[in-house]
Amino acid sequence: MYELKYYLDTNAVRSFSPHLKKCREMGAFTSIWTICEMLGRVLKKPKDFDKIQKNLKEVKDSGICVATKLPMELHYDAFSIIPSVEPFSNEILKLVIILINAKSLEDFLIRVSLHSLDRIVKFIKGIDNATAYFNESLQKQVDTLMSSKESIKEYNEFVANEDKQLTHKRLVEYFVDGFIENNSDVRKMGVCLGLTYEQFKQYLCDNYNGSIDIAIRVIACFVNKKVSYRDRCAKNDDIDMMHLYYLQDDIMLVTNDRMLLENVNTEFPGRAISNDDFKKIIDLV
Repeated sequence: MYELKYYLDTNAVRSFSPHLKKCREMGAFTSIWTICEMLGRVLKKPKDFDKIQKNLKEVKDSGICVATKLPMELHYDAFSIIPSVEPFSNEILKLVIILINAKSLEDFLIRVSLHSLDRIVKFIKGIDNATAYFNESLQKQVDTLMSSKESIKEYNEFVANEDKQLTHKRLVEYFVDGFIENNSDVRKMGVCLGLTYEQFKQYLCDNYNGSIDIAIRVIACFVNKKVSYRDRCAKNDDIDMMHLYYLQDDIMLVTNDRMLLENVNTEFPGRAISNDDFKKIIDLV
């Protein structure tokens, strides 16, 4: 078993697809989220069917490790909670096999129905739905701020004087608020434990194991910059940030996504490298 050192996001997997076996030997891996993005591209852009089919076949044939938990499952794991909905990663992987063996997109969709996997296709199609909501919510925050110049000054002063430990504690509490608000099964758990909201919030904070620190801090960094500079999110920023959940322990991100490179390295210098830099590591230059 190779020691896992490098996480390849979707654009990296597609870029290195002919060389994934070599990537694997250097300790690279990817995730079920990457697989979801690739399947989603087939459904959104049928003309890319042959390319994605080839990429997914190369993923399978390379034997590269695929982390099979979805980002939300990793979020639950971070607070030692078992999701009430049974994960369906195995069904997503079945879709990959079906697509690899399909003769066309139409044939793929017919096989999906025959295997009763329509709900998984619906899930993959729905991944993009959060983007519009995320952008709208962020823009409302921006609109309530002071002028752009004052906001940028405030952000830069905050970074210069930031108490990292205190900020991290507040970020965890902020994410716990969202975790409780957005998941009914989490709220029910608090009720079953007989705890008030504040007691349950503290319970979750106390149980947090630190496994999604990078995701929490980098997402916060991203939002702070967007708000401070009165900037809008790119279309897939929220989807791309889900890759952050796989950067646990000493894992390094490999990506050509400028947003991820910039924000990861702002908070955790040296933890993200470009595809070109990784090419040098695996001796493809």
